[in-house]
Amino acid sequence: DQVRFTTAPLPPVPAPSDGSELTGSGEAGSIITVTTEDGEPVGETTVNPDGTWTLQPDSPLDVGTIVIITQTDDHGRDSERVPWRIGQPTILVDRPEVAHGDTQTARAINFQPGETIRGTVPSAALDLPTVEANVNGGAIFTFAIPASFDPGEHRVDATGSLSGAAEPDTFIVTEPAPAPTTPAATTPSATPTVTVTTTTTATPPVSVHTVTPPVPVQTIVTPLPTTQAPRSTPTIVVTTKPGVHPPTGMPAGTIPLAGTALGIALTGLLLLLATRRRRDQQE
Repeated sequence: DQVRFTTAPLPPVPAPSDGSELTGSGEAGSIITVTTEDGEPVGETTVNPDGTWTLQPDSPLDVGTIVIITQTDDHGRDSERVPWRIGQPTILVDRPEVAHGDTQTARAINFQPGETIRGTVPSAALDLPTVEANVNGGAIFTFAIPASFDPGEHRVDATGSLSGAAEPDTFIVTEPAPAPTTPAATTPSATPTVTVTTTTTATPPVSVHTVTPPVPVQTIVTPLPTTQAPRSTPTIVVTTKPGVHPPTGMPAGTIPLAGTALGIALTGLLLLLATRRRRDQQE
């Protein structure tokens, strides 16, 4: 009895192509036939013993061209027709540089219409939602750039269920801008205030100069002409220069003149001057 083989061979599996050469896999010894959608012949080739095949068209095919590929086994049976779109699957990102908080768009092109495409950003361990290629073999991935993305270069990969891995594309996540710093609060330097107190009940009269806050001072004693009535005690005015240390043993901030040799001498001098002025006025 003659045995008839009625099972058709499996469809050939083409590989992505830029149009200059068509490749794929099939059953060893089978004939691969390629035509255009209109039935125009592109070429034929035989599947190699290792199951691979290669066909070079007479002229390169344009990207986007749809060809029909069929496999015929050595019993003359034809496989299902496989439409195949010419083009190398590629990922293209819209923005070469992004910052944290931005949104990036990656476009998948030259995939096979209807195939599912899985995208990833491996450097950030980010899996993108699976998409389906449109009739032109394209799809779009859109994703946010969270703060977990390290600054530097990142790559977008995509794999089609029919086309396999696509040519990836990269983008840069820029360094985050430094946080604005608040200038440290500065305390305005205190301006020393001066208090002069004259006491005439002490013997000799006391003139006390107080500086607030206490700072090292140099004491300058200036006698002033007096218009006070006779027998009144002249007033001694004391001024200071901040930043200069006082005489040894004199505390910073409070400078008494009472009981010091300087105080006694100045007081005597002023009294003498006052007495001479009164004498001159009487004459």
